[in-house]
Amino acid sequence: MVISKAKLLLYRCIHFLLRHVASADEIIEQKIASMSKTECELNTESLLAPLNSKDKFFTDISIITHAGGGLQGMSYLNCKEAFTFYYNQGNRVFEYDVDISSDGKYIATHTENPVTEKEHLDLLVDGRFSPVSIKECLDKLIAYSDIKVIFDCKFRNLKDFAQFIVDNCNSKEALERIVIQVFEETNIHEIREVYDFKMLHVCMYNADYVKIANCCIKNKVGAVSVPVKAIDERIGWEVFDKSNICAFAYSVNRLSEYNKLSEKKFTGVFSDFLYDRDVC
Repeated sequence: MVISKAKLLLYRCIHFLLRHVASADEIIEQKIASMSKTECELNTESLLAPLNSKDKFFTDISIITHAGGGLQGMSYLNCKEAFTFYYNQGNRVFEYDVDISSDGKYIATHTENPVTEKEHLDLLVDGRFSPVSIKECLDKLIAYSDIKVIFDCKFRNLKDFAQFIVDNCNSKEALERIVIQVFEETNIHEIREVYDFKMLHVCMYNADYVKIANCCIKNKVGAVSVPVKAIDERIGWEVFDKSNICAFAYSVNRLSEYNKLSEKKFTGVFSDFLYDRDVC
């Protein structure tokens, strides 16, 4: 059955105009959800056969400590102090933002201020916290054999970054616990020209979930991340569970919200403040 997009738009317009009328709101909202779900089900006709099973590397992950973890109400810190704090709370998966400094070096930061690597490392984050270098992130993998590190790169050339990781990580075993986030299929191919890193595909808000699932299936990428707002407002993310792809929601900072997502068969979440010990 093909649903008319014009008819769906009409129902949405009526819903907007009558949203304050409770009875009409409920009826029309149900109609929109039903029609949207039908569209989603039709789109899954192109879905490839699922992966044989979910990747065990990702299935044990409940909390991905976002940007290294937040402290004192601050997030996106990518700092040394947060690692010690969250490790002591039981967290074992740490994500770090990576950008390129004004002198062409990889630095762990989410800010867009162009500084040299030395300026970045000499300047306290928010005047309180010590910045962490990418090399220190790699050293942590060797010092702590039970952690995993995910890199979220803010630039397009991931092949050079993958080569940097290989050149600067002094442990083959530690390389097996590194994940690089990707945004498109070309990222996957260029990274694998260097090393067969674990990868996690990022879904943007308006992403085509079936297209991303097929990309992961074809390239054997075992995990995706989905923005939590999209989970609330869109239908279709179930395709990842059906495809045996682990799905992680970002960013989630309330235990109640984590529990709801677990019921929806999400593997885990990116979080600035949640502790792994509280969800296990």
